Amino acid sequence: MANLRKALRDKEYYLDHRDKILAQRHQRYWANPQKARAATRAYYQNHKDQFNNHRRDWRKRNHDKVKAQTQRIKIRNPELWKLKLQKLNAWATEHGYRRIYLAQRRARLRGLPSTLTAEQWEAIKAIYHYRCAYCGKKKPLTQDHIIPAAHGGGYTIQNIIPACQSCNSQKSINAPPASRLKVLLL
Repeated sequence: MANLRKALRDKEYYLDHRDKILAQRHQRYWANPQKARAATRAYYQNHKDQFNNHRRDWRKRNHDKVKAQTQRIKIRNPELWKLKLQKLNAWATEHGYRRIYLAQRRARLRGLPSTLTAEQWEAIKAIYHYRCAYCGKKKPLTQDHIIPAAHGGGYTIQNIIPACQSCNSQKSINAPPASRLKVLLL
């Protein structure tokens, strides 16, 4: 109860002396702006999780505001928005997230389980020594469904194996014969 009274008194004092308090803050900041910025950065670093949680919660509660703000930014700065998206897509592609995101989206749209992460994909490739599961050659690898998505196979760690593009294309939407899984059977 005492804390509530103190909070009300503090708020009342602030409202009565707002201009004076803001002028003092302004003066203190401009007396040493580098020190003030460093203190702000340090506070942010120490409370980063709180800031991120607050920001995420606000975005969830104010979905319409966020959407409207994004639309305004797109309209006002189309070139800047396009550049931002290009950078984001380049980063996601470089780190393998774009391909995984799109595969997960396709699986969700089909109502299939979709739980494979980028880390799990890296682990799968390491298990196969970064080689194709069918021919055993060390080529650029693609994600191949053991049970094809067209036949209800999900995008999960149990259903994805590494395959080179040519082997993956030969298999098409058919389930692979066990005899072709050379590396898997070793």
